[in-house]
Amino acid sequence: MKKILIIFIITLILGILGWFFLIQRDGGGSSGDSQENVGFFGGLFSDDSVLGLDEERPPLTFENEGGFVGFGFDDNLVLKRRQFGESVLQQLTTTPVAGFVATTTSDGAPSVRFVERITGNIYQVDPEKIESVRVTNTTIPGVYEAIWNKNATRVVLRYLDENDVIKTFNAHIVSGTSVSTIDGRFLPDDIDFFTTDDVGENIFYTIRGDRETLLKKSSFNGSGVETVYRSFLHELLYEITNSGKIFFTTKASGLVAGLVYSLEEGGGAVPEKLLDGILGLTVNTSPYGDRILLSKSTSGDFGLFLFELKTRDMRLFSVKTLPEKCGWSPVNRNIVYCGVPFVVSEDLYPDSWYQGKISFSDSIWEIDVSRDVTRLLVDLRQERDFTIDMVNLAVSESGEYLFFINKRDSSLWSLRLGK
Repeated sequence: MKKILIIFIITLILGILGWFFLIQRDGGGSSGDSQENVGFFGGLFSDDSVLGLDEERPPLTFENEGGFVGFGFDDNLVLKRRQFGESVLQQLTTTPVAGFVATTTSDGAPSVRFVERITGNIYQVDPEKIESVRVTNTTIPGVYEAIWNKNATRVVLRYLDENDVIKTFNAHIVSGTSVSTIDGRFLPDDIDFFTTDDVGENIFYTIRGDRETLLKKSSFNGSGVETVYRSFLHELLYEITNSGKIFFTTKASGLVAGLVYSLEEGGGAVPEKLLDGILGLTVNTSPYGDRILLSKSTSGDFGLFLFELKTRDMRLFSVKTLPEKCGWSPVNRNIVYCGVPFVVSEDLYPDSWYQGKISFSDSIWEIDVSRDVTRLLVDLRQERDFTIDMVNLAVSESGEYLFFINKRDSSLWSLRLGK
C-alpha cells in the first residue's frame, strides 16, 4: 500500500510539471501570441516580460495628460509639469544633480546650468521648452557638490576618490566647436566646507590644522588666496553676503545650543555675537546681511523665525519650515520663497531631516518678511503623482523663475512665478 502511494505522488508531480511545460511552450493557452521566458516563478506569479540586457530601450517621447508632460518609457523617468494659476511647476531632470546656477542664453532667455551627479557632465536646460543640451562630456563619476560662479563659466566640483579623500576641482569651461571641455586645478584635499559669496565672484573654503581652522578666500580662478579668519572651532558653517560681512554658525542639532557671529570680511575685526543658546539653530542670511531666517527646535518640533540685525528683534512666522528650504528674491529684499511641509511629525529636528529619517512633502509659499504676509503659490496637498522636499532654492536674477532641488531624488525643478 505504501509503495502504491509513493508511485501515485510521483506520477502526480510529473503530470503537473508536464502541464506547466506545455503552457509555457504554448504561451499559457493564449491565442498564439509569443511570450518571453521569464523563469519558473516569473511564469507562475507575473505577466510581465523581461527586457534583455542587450536590447535597446524605446526612444524618449512626449506624453501630455491632465496638464502633466512626461518623457519616456519608465514610471521612474517622468518629467512632470503642472500649472497653478499663473505659476508653472516643472521638473527639469530625471537624474540627480550635484548643483546648478540660474543664467541666461546669449539672447537673454532664461536658462539653468547643472552638473549631473552620476557622470559629472554639465548640461544646460531651457525651463520654457524643457530642452537640454550637454555642454561638456568630461566624466567625473560621483560628483556630490557643484558650486558655480555667477556667469556659469566656472564650477567647483567636489567628490570622493577611491581612497575616500575629498577632492575639490576648480574647473573652467572651455568653449569648443561642438562640446566644451573643462580644465582647471585641484585645491587641497579634504576641504570640509566650501561656499561662494552671494554675487558668485569669490570662493571661500576651510583648511583644518592641528589647532585651528583657516577660512580661505580666493577669486574663482584661484588667484589671490588669503586667510580671512582663524578659528579654534572646527565645526563652523559660513555665509558671505553682499554687505561685506561673513556670518558663521555652529553645525545644527536639536540637542545642541547653536550660536551665530558676524565678521567684517576685511579681517582684523573681532567677531560680533548675534545669537546663542538656540537649540537646533540653522540660518539663512539675507544677501544684504540685514536679516536672518532661523529655525529653533522645541520638543519634537521647530519654528521659523526672522531676526532683524538692526533692531535685534525676533519674531515667529505663521508658516513652519526650515531656513534651508527658503530662497531670497534678488529683485525684492523683503520677499523669500519657501517650501513648507504639509505635516511635521514629532521628531528630533533638524537631525532627522538631515539624516534622511524624515522626508517632507512641501507646498510652495511666498513670504513678505517685512509684514509677515504669506501667499500660497503651489498647493500640492491633493497631488498623488509626485511629492517634493525642497532644498537649494535660488531665484533667477530677473525674479521670473524659482529653481530648486527635490531632496527625495536630487532632481532639478523650476517654478515660473508668473509675475
